[in-house]
Amino acid sequence: MQVEILDMQKKDGENWGNLKALVDIRIDDKIELFGIRIVKDMDGKLWVAMPSYVLMNQKKKSFVKVIHFTNLEDWIEVKTKILDYYLKGERNDGN
Repeated sequence: MQVEILDMQKKDGENWGNLKALVDIRIDDKIELFGIRIVKDMDGKLWVAMPSYVLMNQKKKSFVKVIHFTNLEDWIEVKTKILDYYLKGERNDGN
């Protein structure tokens, strides 16, 4: 599977909270995914979140997936590519 990073918009600063970047990718020249998030959790660990939307139900907020990988190996490959690209940029930026 070929994963190409189309765009990465870093979101640094307090205004963005735990969101570190928004990423757009293309897979196998067949599908493009927009709005993938790189998030840093409370322990400082980075993780990748696929696009989702918020659903309010009886004052309870839940997140609904827009994209779901049915093949675990493909998901691992995509998120690894995204995180590697982000971390490479962090090293080059000196942050």
